[in-house]
Amino acid sequence: MKKIILLFLFLFTCSVANAELWVCIDEANKEVIKTIQGDGKKLGICDFNNTHIISNCILATKTEYEKAKQPYMKVDNSIINGDRVISMTQTEIDEKNKPTQAEIDYQKLLKDLKIKLKGMGFTDEEINILILNIP
Repeated sequence: MKKIILLFLFLFTCSVANAELWVCIDEANKEVIKTIQGDGKKLGICDFNNTHIISNCILATKTEYEKAKQPYMKVDNSIINGDRVISMTQTEIDEKNKPTQAEIDYQKLLKDLKIKLKGMGFTDEEINILILNIP
């Protein structure tokens, strides 16, 4: 009997009783960056009793927290009652997936490099091995 009581006491003291759910966003486009579960004060998100919450995080409901884990979600702080985590529009998704100028330049550079290596007599297999070793 004593062991059972100790077991229950151990289980109750080791489990998290009240974990807060946080959703952190990119302030520029309100896109969800990450979801965090834990005490906001210990995480450095807010002061005691959830006051002075940093501007790029919200204290979320369980539904908002689960929804924020899905891809292409953003936060709309203008919604007072209801789910603040909403899906991005197709235009926002396309803009996010659009390659940057640096990525376009890198692909062009690799294409030019392949052409030069082919002109030097390298085979496609050798070129692919060389290019895969480029960081």
